[in-house]
Amino acid sequence: MEHGAKKLLKEGGEEVTEEVLEEAAEQGLKKSLPEVITRNGLDEAAGLMQKHFDKIKAEFDKLAQKTNIQKGNFGEAASANNMVNNPALKNAANGKKYNLKRIGDEVPNLNSATKQGIDGIYENATPPPKFVIDEAKFGSSRLGKTKDGKQMSDKWVRNRVDKQLPNDPVKADEIKKAIEKGEVEKVISKVDDAGNVTTYKVDAKGNIGDPWP
Repeated sequence: MEHGAKKLLKEGGEEVTEEVLEEAAEQGLKKSLPEVITRNGLDEAAGLMQKHFDKIKAEFDKLAQKTNIQKGNFGEAASANNMVNNPALKNAANGKKYNLKRIGDEVPNLNSATKQGIDGIYENATPPPKFVIDEAKFGSSRLGKTKDGKQMSDKWVRNRVDKQLPNDPVKADEIKKAIEKGEVEKVISKVDDAGNVTTYKVDAKGNIGDPWP
């Protein structure tokens, strides 16, 4: 195959460039074609996420005064970018690999209207865990208390998964079942004014624990 060719081929419903096929052939038995396709898809999504965050950060840094909505949206964009682009998560100290893809709603723009519910749901291409659920908090913001339990408790999350995935009830049910089986990790991402992110575990009752992962 000529290197750099742009012809698209099909493999299991996926569009595959000849470069991807060449890469799979070069790696031989080390990686199957589906694994290479998955990784390339994640890399593309991660690149788009990085561009989105860079744009929002540039806008945020120019503002002399920032509204609470802008701070919240900036925090969510920073945490989302961290989830999919932090190299430390690809081979974490706990022995797990977090190759995450955001599912459900899109990452907000700087001036998007405030939304209620889960900030981010991520599916892991290399489980365990199957899913990571993230709540972004800018500055000194904390997890709140609601009528159906503490924010980010298992009950609170289960009651909001369907709203996060209105067009994919099958995936929503899969996530709720995964919570029951302990196959979901919940995280709070604390974001500072510079966009630095620190992450902590959240337990079944919504209590913040040790650094994550």
